[in-house]
Amino acid sequence: MDAIVKILGGVIVGWLLAQLADMWKRRRERKAEAAFLGATALIQIERLIQGCAAVAGDDGTAFGRPAGRTDDGQEYYVPQTHTPELSWDGLKVEWKSVKPDLMYAILSLPLELAEAKDYLQVVSDYDDPPYDSYIAARQLRFAELGVMAADLAASLRLATGLRARAVREWNPETFLRNRLEEFRDREEQRALRQQS
Repeated sequence: MDAIVKILGGVIVGWLLAQLADMWKRRRERKAEAAFLGATALIQIERLIQGCAAVAGDDGTAFGRPAGRTDDGQEYYVPQTHTPELSWDGLKVEWKSVKPDLMYAILSLPLELAEAKDYLQVVSDYDDPPYDSYIAARQLRFAELGVMAADLAASLRLATGLRARAVREWNPETFLRNRLEEFRDREEQRALRQQS
């Protein structure tokens, strides 16, 4: 009887050790997949942030004057930067290696970008020369999108253990946060003037 108990005990211990080894291996693989996802996705998100900063700083002027001019000499504002693009198509990463909420936020970034472009198309369609309302809405919307992307990048870095890139002389995230604050202050002042 003691021999049977020892054999069963050995089988159970062996099975438990095999399960623990398998769990450890899966955890290590998931961590490596998350790090790869983080590095790959962060590059794309950082490009988006830089593109958003370019648009948020684009006031539609060239050399301090409205960039467009009609045949009769009327000046109007014209975007000087292209809107950024983002697509996860063809990205071969293991999306399940990060938590579902983070995965959803990352995967929905192209949708956020498309919604911003759609909104701005409507603003553009209903704005008249000199198109200053469109330019202002474009700057604000991309400042908001850039800050959202920067916050998402911070969450992704935290989840995957990746460090932020070294801060250089010009930091697009800081620029976007400052621009967004300026735009919101301007809107607040405009609302106060309208109430007066």
